[in-house]
Amino acid sequence: YSRRAVVLAMDKNHLKEECVLGEHHNPIHDIAWAPSMGRSYHLIATASREPTFQIHKLKKREDGSLEYVSPAQYLQCPNQSDVCRVAWNATGTVLATSSEDETICLWRRNFAGDWINFQTIPRDMETKLTYFHQNV
Repeated sequence: YSRRAVVLAMDKNHLKEECVLGEHHNPIHDIAWAPSMGRSYHLIATASREPTFQIHKLKKREDGSLEYVSPAQYLQCPNQSDVCRVAWNATGTVLATSSEDETICLWRRNFAGDWINFQTIPRDMETKLTYFHQNV
């Protein structure tokens, strides 16, 4: 396990460290690379069983290598529970996080480009059933 996320690339049949994404306080437990869907950059989310998770942005240079273009965005779920999983939707526009307390949070960018939690799905089944029944 490592607290540091790294992008590796093949160079003459050997892996080389191309880009360091940053560090977490705890070992990283999940990494999700968003589908690019025509964007000129890549998004990578990392989670490490701490209350915050990170979203990293990389751009492709002219030589084909990747460049880390902005500092990681540290985001915290409203329930303040440790985030253990991250997953993107098929277009790379919505990120789902799941926490130790079984809460699921959905994230997307707002018009200003900031990541916001636009939906939180509660942890217990009775509340989930009521939630989905009311919102269908």
